[in-house]
Amino acid sequence: MWRYSEEDFMKKYPNIEVETLLFDWETGRDRQLHEFATRAGEYDVVMWDCIYTGAFAPHCYPIDELRAKYPDAEIFTEYGDFLPTIDRRYMQWEGKKIGYVICANVMAMFYRKDLWQDPRIKDMYSKWIDKNLADLQAKAPEIGLDPKKIPTELKVPTVLEDVYAIGRFFTKKFNPDSPVEAGNTIMAMRTHTIHWEYAWLFAQWRNSPEGKRVCGELKEPWGGPSRRMAE
Repeated sequence: MWRYSEEDFMKKYPNIEVETLLFDWETGRDRQLHEFATRAGEYDVVMWDCIYTGAFAPHCYPIDELRAKYPDAEIFTEYGDFLPTIDRRYMQWEGKKIGYVICANVMAMFYRKDLWQDPRIKDMYSKWIDKNLADLQAKAPEIGLDPKKIPTELKVPTVLEDVYAIGRFFTKKFNPDSPVEAGNTIMAMRTHTIHWEYAWLFAQWRNSPEGKRVCGELKEPWGGPSRRMAE
């Protein structure tokens, strides 16, 4: 069904009428979890955000078990639209596939080209990193980063080590000569968004020696990288 729009699906299967219900994230999550827990049978197909896979997993049958029981069912036809890593991270829990990916998240980082392309700012970063590289490299392992990846020149961030070093360079607390007040910020809406933004940015630190020292040891599957992420 993931391959079709509602209209296309009903053209191919005229004996099935599809009604799509749209909810905001919080309402949809709560109604769907209630549906799964009570087995009320209100919905035939549900869609959830990847951050909720662990909440839905206890109520789902593994796809491989269903495919073995119903080998001729078209819904279990394999597809190759997504990278295996995306499928594994989004729709597998504790090594078992429990659903199908129909879309994937794309995280975007916006940056000011006028700062990154300014020769004066680039030179300023070169001089700043010369003075601070040793300190940044010493701190990196404690927060789960690779000291060898600390950038020695100003560039568009592609890894967390870039975000860490360049973010500090553009933050007046760490660099009084920074042309701006803060080096980076996050999308912090008053919804589930703030949860996964925080988790995305701080999970690496939480799993670092410093994070464990401050917050305690991780307790799976909720307190740290789950088995599905570790594979």
